[in-house]
Amino acid sequence: MDKEYREVLFPKEGASAEERMPELIAKLKESIISELGGNKRRIESALKSCIHEGWTENSKEMDFYQLTCAYFTQELKDNPQLSTYIQTEYLDQITTAIGVVSLKVEDIEKVMFSYYELYKDLLSKVNKILDTVIGIRRDIENFSEKTAQLVTQSIKEHIITERQITISEEYQKYVKAIEDYEKGMVSIRSQIEGVHLAITQVDPNTKPILKENLSNLESQLLAKGNEKDKQEIKLNEFVKNVISLAKQLNSTNNLGSERLDKARALFANGKYNELNEVLNESEIDKDIAKFKEQGKILANELTIKAQAILLNKPNDWFEEADRLFAKAISVIEDYNTTFNYAFFLAEHRQINKAGSLFQKAIYYCTKYEEKANILNNLGILQLEKNEFENAEKSFQEALLLYMELSKENPQTFLVHVGTSLNNLGNLQRDSNKLDNAEISYQNALEIYRKLAATNPQIFLANIGDTLNNLGILQRVKIQLDKAGITYEEALKIRRKLAKDNPKTFLAGVATTLNNLGNLQRDNYKFDKAEISLLEALEVYRKLAKENPQTFLKSVSDTLINLGNLQRLKNEYDKAEKFYEKALEIYRKLAESNPQTYLLYNANALNNLGNLQRIKKDYNMAEKSLHEALKIYRELDEVNPQIFLANIAITLNNLGILKSDKKNFKNAENYFQEAFIIRKDLSKDIQFLIPYGDSCNSLATLYRWHLVDKQKSIFYAKGAIKAYASFIPRVPHAVRWSKKAEDILAYWEKN
Repeated sequence: MDKEYREVLFPKEGASAEERMPELIAKLKESIISELGGNKRRIESALKSCIHEGWTENSKEMDFYQLTCAYFTQELKDNPQLSTYIQTEYLDQITTAIGVVSLKVEDIEKVMFSYYELYKDLLSKVNKILDTVIGIRRDIENFSEKTAQLVTQSIKEHIITERQITISEEYQKYVKAIEDYEKGMVSIRSQIEGVHLAITQVDPNTKPILKENLSNLESQLLAKGNEKDKQEIKLNEFVKNVISLAKQLNSTNNLGSERLDKARALFANGKYNELNEVLNESEIDKDIAKFKEQGKILANELTIKAQAILLNKPNDWFEEADRLFAKAISVIEDYNTTFNYAFFLAEHRQINKAGSLFQKAIYYCTKYEEKANILNNLGILQLEKNEFENAEKSFQEALLLYMELSKENPQTFLVHVGTSLNNLGNLQRDSNKLDNAEISYQNALEIYRKLAATNPQIFLANIGDTLNNLGILQRVKIQLDKAGITYEEALKIRRKLAKDNPKTFLAGVATTLNNLGNLQRDNYKFDKAEISLLEALEVYRKLAKENPQTFLKSVSDTLINLGNLQRLKNEYDKAEKFYEKALEIYRKLAESNPQTYLLYNANALNNLGNLQRIKKDYNMAEKSLHEALKIYRELDEVNPQIFLANIAITLNNLGILKSDKKNFKNAENYFQEAFIIRKDLSKDIQFLIPYGDSCNSLATLYRWHLVDKQKSIFYAKGAIKAYASFIPRVPHAVRWSKKAEDILAYWEKN
């Protein structure tokens, strides 16, 4: 292959394959004309026009580039020498430029309809070898509830005492700040009530002054509330880290060390800064060199120091804690150092590295409960990476271990059996093993009901959570009546818990109302759905008033659900207002925390773009969808395993938009890129239906618009195969499989 064509073929920096296709095609056509002229042949202008512009033959539009691709494909099949040359020369050149990529011409032949698809396929294979970098994404929803449960459980298990949590100056400082903000808010609320009363009693000329005063007071109240929220979040995180530090100190009780003894004493008195100073890293380094045999003690000191850093979070706290955890492992690799480091990494979204360390920690386990705990944590990471088979093995093994432990100590370990069953049920639901998932949830429910019979205050919440999971499963199984009954029971439990403890459980009420509203929408009970969703919105808005940082996202999620409902009711203007309001909130949240909230911006833009397309507001629809695609691509650079599916959805939506605008060539490009992504993802069963949808989009495009019988048949068959395992259970699969069958039936007759 000569230099000129290597330069054309290989991507230039900053230019995608799609952007360079016109250049590549033009080069190909020019080279043919040049080669004919070089052989002293006369080149008629009509021939040049045919090569560049195409021609019509038997009422069919012919394209020189497409014919060249078809000829090249046939040559690969008919000419073994050409295939050998491509493998040995052409692919060697590509390997040199982009790294080691193993491709066979036979594999290319199976999917290659055109040279363009070959080029795109190469790109998708290159993407597979890129390293995955996991970005930090924190979900703080229900944070206070989780922390409260953690404190209760830690005190019950004698990990820490209430005094050890509350004695420190830091704790008192947070509590005092929260109380001061609360007092300030009470005072402002009192003033607001007074102004409201005065407005009803004064003359009209005075009312504008009072209303301006009222607006100022409400702004002050919001500012106080925001500051109070920040302090509460800091307090929650502080308490969580104190408990983690207590666990680590307790695990080293049998280790003799002057520094650890001092650290325990300082911890008991809440002197955390002094504790950090006692564990002087330079002194530890000297002891590491001098006493290698005491590595276990020293490694634990480093691990505890890393935990202590998490309490106050100085600049570069993550890097510093990460360095100390890694240093502890370099001193000695055992259960304690590997598990603690893995747990730290998992909490901060370093999924690949955390998974490797959990795997290592398993080999150092000496107790069943240690191994079961690791397996549950490992399974959650594997589920996030869509490694369903590995995750199921991890959850199943953890479940068996906890069941064995619960035989001798049911009071301690039965609740862990329930948790493992819930994890397993979530996995089975996501991997389309729906009957197995229902058995797992029902078994978890049976355990929690038994525990709640003697201790309802603790375990009623577990029943509510499991019923919520079961309701989601029944909705997936299109058992809408059963799901409704399940959600109603979960709602009843959560309302009861929220009546006694609204701060902890009111959010759960709103979550179930949201699920119930979506179910009622699916069941075409639009009036009931609106009542449920509006009540959920009211609850979330109330919670967001007190704690906006935690619950504003839930307000936006509910607005999206209401928008989806209004769209189904064909009330497009109402739906658009809900979507726009949700997007406004997501944008505001993303300003301070883009890693968490940019994704929700993109999701809202996708919904809004589709609605604008339905309203035939094509320019606005294209703007919304392209903004969504840009966000997804940026997120994909950090974590491709998670956001590739979102990119494919948006590309498919853009393809539909271009089809609606009669721009079928552009539609083909978007559909093809979505198809390539979804084909790769379809190895996991949860992505089979989207893959079938992409096949259907292309089969329809090649049936009606860019007429191509071979391609249309190929994609229609792919759609039918993708939908097969979901029929007759999933109506979407039934409906779209029938559409693909109709396309095949048409081509059989034509």
